Formats: sequence, structure tokens, C-alpha cells
Amino acid sequence: MNKIYRVVWNETTQTWNAVAEFAKAHGKTASSG
Repeated sequence: MNKIYRVVWNETTQTWNAVAEFAKAHGKTASSG
């Protein structure tokens, strides 16, 4: 089970979050930037 994770900055909680790569393909929600 090779899962790829990327680290993204969460401005709401002011923390770094590890997000699974497949998660970004599911819901393209509004991303502020």
C-alpha cells in the first residue's frame, strides 16, 4: 500500500497538514490563494 502524501499549509488552523495525493482529485473545492 504505497500512499503518496503532500504537505499543505492550512491557514485556518495555522498548521501543516499531510494530505493524501488521491484526495485532491476527489473534491475540487474552492481554494483560496
